[in-house]
Amino acid sequence: MAEKKAMTQPLIGLLTIIVVAACAFIISLGPGPINTVYLIGAPTLVWLVYLVTNMVWWRGWPGGTMKQPAQGIVNWVVQLVMMLITLIILMPIITGGFTFGPDPTAGPIGMFPRVAIFTILAFFVMLHLTFILGLKPFHKLEYRLAGVCAFLTSWVVGYIMYVLFCNWGAIPPLADAPGSPHGMFFALDFAAAILMMIVWQMIVAILWQGWPFSKLKNAWVNGIVASVGIIIMGWITWVVLAAILPAVGIPPELIVPVVFALGAGTIFGTFTWGMAFETWPIQAASAAIKRTVLPILAVAQALVWYFIMKAIFEAVVPAATWQAAGVPPQLWTAICSLNLFTAGIILYYGVWHRWPFTPPAPPPPPAD
Repeated sequence: MAEKKAMTQPLIGLLTIIVVAACAFIISLGPGPINTVYLIGAPTLVWLVYLVTNMVWWRGWPGGTMKQPAQGIVNWVVQLVMMLITLIILMPIITGGFTFGPDPTAGPIGMFPRVAIFTILAFFVMLHLTFILGLKPFHKLEYRLAGVCAFLTSWVVGYIMYVLFCNWGAIPPLADAPGSPHGMFFALDFAAAILMMIVWQMIVAILWQGWPFSKLKNAWVNGIVASVGIIIMGWITWVVLAAILPAVGIPPELIVPVVFALGAGTIFGTFTWGMAFETWPIQAASAAIKRTVLPILAVAQALVWYFIMKAIFEAVVPAATWQAAGVPPQLWTAICSLNLFTAGIILYYGVWHRWPFTPPAPPPPPAD
């Protein structure tokens, strides 16, 4: 039987986005946007940690030797089972119980926002180990054991960060709930800063291929400098946005949700242009041009995406409803952008290998 001809860009990129968008909108609009935030936001963030583990650290194990779609199904089921196990462990620790509903005043606090905020910190650690530190310090271990060490480290370090740096201010009943931390920063502000660091992680790793830190040849020096650089860049980005947004008419209570939406949209943009389209339409351009153009495309996409998603939310949910629920359009936009659209690209590209479509040939190397 003749081998299928590899598909080319931008067709395969468009098909990828269509498949991901169709699935993501069904998931996010099916239960309603508000229920999506409360019921899907935290579990999908937990899933993201295991999506990265399965795709990168475990190299597609345990379904790696199977053909598609069996390979994708097996690996996806493994990810979901690990997500459920982790939620069962996390809920008593972080929330004091198993309340999943949208009313955070009824008994123990539900998954959102507490489990979601904690998981953002763990996801940041996982991404850092994977993309910035290059699998160090577990790179010499057997790959499945290395993955276990990576996700355990992510949860432990994430929890330490949550306890040391986060507090819930005077928000009842969050502030007095069992397990509430009393760190130095308001939890939502700290999570917004961490999300900006994730934005820079993805720009450096996906769009810049490690530049400028890749110029440092010593692996450990590279890791330390890159870690400090990304933390500083992320924190500065958060501070600048927090100062600029009020000047353009964003009310104080929406500053953090807007930052979440723009940050998640930018991350979605990095994977759109860096993974779905594989740097098309500038695949043959020099590395310097790619480093300039691709982040601009990602940010531009985030801005357009912000207004599209906000309009969809406002068309579906009356203002009085979301105001009473405390779920502005920006929170739904952020969760859809990061947890569903970005995750969908990673899953479809790295786990399903764009089945049933034929993946394209590797893009050409940079001109320089």
